[in-house]
Amino acid sequence: MELSRKWRSGDTSAYFNAAYDSATASRIDSGEYNFAPAALAAIADTFIDLDHDQRLTGSVGVSQQWHGTTFSADAVAGSGLRRRYLNGDHLPSYVTADLAANPRVMLGGFGRLEVQLSVLNVLDRIYEIRDGSGVGAPQWGMRRTICVGVGKPFVR
Repeated sequence: MELSRKWRSGDTSAYFNAAYDSATASRIDSGEYNFAPAALAAIADTFIDLDHDQRLTGSVGVSQQWHGTTFSADAVAGSGLRRRYLNGDHLPSYVTADLAANPRVMLGGFGRLEVQLSVLNVLDRIYEIRDGSGVGAPQWGMRRTICVGVGKPFVR
């Protein structure tokens, strides 16, 4: 189940998303060699929460255009994916925040360039997406990352 809302007024826009998820299954049809025989036997007769089942997820963001540059901020929060034997528990919740600036630059006869500077996971929150204790491999969320992009719009 998902709830979304977006808003725009002049040079400012914002959005909000919230989702509730419940995903269960029984039997493993491929990659059986990755699991202990006891786990395969238990899963064959019982529905379990899937490793990608995160009950609550939310995101919020805002952007503002100012003097030819778009500034934006957003955040994502999650209740944590499943873990432990037969995915019977979940990892701790997490929140990450991102910032970006996207100026448009004119370079004489070369024309317009679009530049983007993004800082992902601004607060450098360290969080596990999966810890490998349930059905699924271990995985960590992205650490603070700075991305720079330059593009030239194609105009016919």
